[in-house]
Amino acid sequence: MSTRAFIIEKTTNGTSRGIYCHHDGYISGVGRTLNKYYRDPFVVSALIALGGLSSLGQSLGSKVDFETYSGNEQCVAYHRDRGEDLVITNYMGGSQDDEEYTYMYDHSTQKWYIKKGSGRSKNWVLLDSIIEKDPFG
Repeated sequence: MSTRAFIIEKTTNGTSRGIYCHHDGYISGVGRTLNKYYRDPFVVSALIALGGLSSLGQSLGSKVDFETYSGNEQCVAYHRDRGEDLVITNYMGGSQDDEEYTYMYDHSTQKWYIKKGSGRSKNWVLLDSIIEKDPFG
C-alpha cells in the first residue's frame, strides 16, 4: 500500500497546478524531501512540469528504466520514464484522488505548506512547523 500525495505550486498570479505522487507521501518522506531539496521556485516549477510521479527523489534527474530503478536520488515520473500521458492538474482546492497528504509551494512566500487529506475544509499549515514537531523523520 502506498501513501499517496498531491504536490501543488501556487503561482504569484494565484493559479495553482499540481501532480500526483504515488509513494512515500507522508511527512517524513515527500514532506522532508520537498522541504530540503525543492526550495528554489524554478526547480519547483520544473518538478510540476514532470507530471505525475511514482516517487519523488532528491533531484529531478533524467530518464531511467521505470521498471528497474529503485533509488531515491531522483524522481521517477510516469510520463518521462514510462511513456504515459503527461498529467498536470489545475488545482481548484478540492479532492483529487483521495490523497493522504497535499503539499503546496507558494511562490509568493517561497515556502511549502501541507494539509492532511485532500478536502476543501482543511487549513494549510507551514511545512517547516510540522517537520520541527515530527519525531520520526
